[in-house]
Amino acid sequence: MDDTQVAIGRSLTNCVLDTGQLPHDLACVHGVQGSSDAHPRLAAHDQHQQTTGIVFPGPPTTPVVPVQAAKDATWANQWFADYNAKPAATNPSGPATVAAQMALINAYRQTQGRVVYNGEWGPQSGGALDSRARLVTLVRQECEKADIGWAIWEDPVNMKLFDSTAGTWLTDVVDALLPP
Repeated sequence: MDDTQVAIGRSLTNCVLDTGQLPHDLACVHGVQGSSDAHPRLAAHDQHQQTTGIVFPGPPTTPVVPVQAAKDATWANQWFADYNAKPAATNPSGPATVAAQMALINAYRQTQGRVVYNGEWGPQSGGALDSRARLVTLVRQECEKADIGWAIWEDPVNMKLFDSTAGTWLTDVVDALLPP
């Protein structure tokens, strides 16, 4: 048997995928929660996820008022209440959230004995560029510290790293991935 590793996954937010089908399979991780418009956890796919002005890390200097659909969704309304009030250390748009997700990834890796690859994450284009760069830096550093392979997800509509019209890279985010 060779040591080829096969990445097998599906689109499920914040879950570790365990196929258990192949002797050399690789568990893929999708998404590390960061902040509403800086990360896919609250991506722009549903009406309750359309609030803008989220920064990483929270809290904001001025409270963010979520869109009505977010106010109507109990979990989203609570996320915004915590985001507006809690200090960076315990904010849902902060390093503790990234650390908690990394702890889950590490626990899975240790109990299952599988290689883990963080292969589908990235900052939403709606977030402020400096906020997106801070999130990318932290997730990259945490993956590297834990010896977890990673690749950012570049989506030209929602998670842009390259502006194909202008032919330019978003250097703040690229530098967060690959420091100069």
